[in-house]
Amino acid sequence: MNPVVHGSAVRLTGTVRGVAGVTLSSGNAGVWASVRPVAAGAFSIPVRPTATTLYRLATAGGLGPVLRVAVAPKVTFDGGAGTVTPVLPDAVVLLEREDGSTWTESARGAVQADGTYRFGVRLGPGVYRVRVPATRGYAAGVSPELTLG
Repeated sequence: MNPVVHGSAVRLTGTVRGVAGVTLSSGNAGVWASVRPVAAGAFSIPVRPTATTLYRLATAGGLGPVLRVAVAPKVTFDGGAGTVTPVLPDAVVLLEREDGSTWTESARGAVQADGTYRFGVRLGPGVYRVRVPATRGYAAGVSPELTLG
């Protein structure tokens, strides 16, 4: 499963057969909490995790396998600056330029205490993006591509 962008929802789907009293639970940092009961048959439950979260089905008689839903920060980029949500102070931000079929680092910066970042470089024609490497329990986040031309 691809990471979910912070603030977005994802649907957990499955089928419950031959067992009653099923609950969807979520876990983070070793603490599990009930999300909602799940009836027999096919289910599709929207969840909106704010950090990488574990999910499982549970009954009084046992626990199901764990599904890890990775969450990536939301990264914006306007050509010189942008934001990272949630705020990850001092996290590394990498400005990358498309070079054929690969991405090459053009500049490096850090997220400020208010969630913003800024690059002090002048951009020429090309396709750019900003990437935040995986950090603090979040998957890597990538901004939408920006074409300058």
